Amino acid sequence: SRPESEDETQEQSLELRDTRSQYRNYSELIDDLSLRANYVLFIETALSNGVEHPQLFASADVNLMIFDAGAFWSQADDYLLANVRKMYPGKIYAVLNKAIPDNLEEIYGEIPKQRSKFRKAVKNFLKQFI
Repeated sequence: SRPESEDETQEQSLELRDTRSQYRNYSELIDDLSLRANYVLFIETALSNGVEHPQLFASADVNLMIFDAGAFWSQADDYLLANVRKMYPGKIYAVLNKAIPDNLEEIYGEIPKQRSKFRKAVKNFLKQFI
């Protein structure tokens, strides 16, 4: 292996601190922290606690909300998500964590699997009666 030059190895440290409503948008945050980043990640608490950084959330190009696929979803969660979507239209995308592919068939339809010729024939035969 070849030795790396100082230019090739740059370490950045980030000071963790409470930034609650200190910044109006991501540009101010990045300027203050002297970052040159393509992405800034904020980890928010549960949706039921509200959006902790509304100014940053509103100014983001994309907001990803990660949900546990195995968690119970209640009407309260529907209400909270609807409110967040009203406040920040068109900027929210969801990602399911801990998802089991077989449990997603209702959303995506049947997920193709490797099947033997015999299983394919049986499946095609049974489809005629469904």
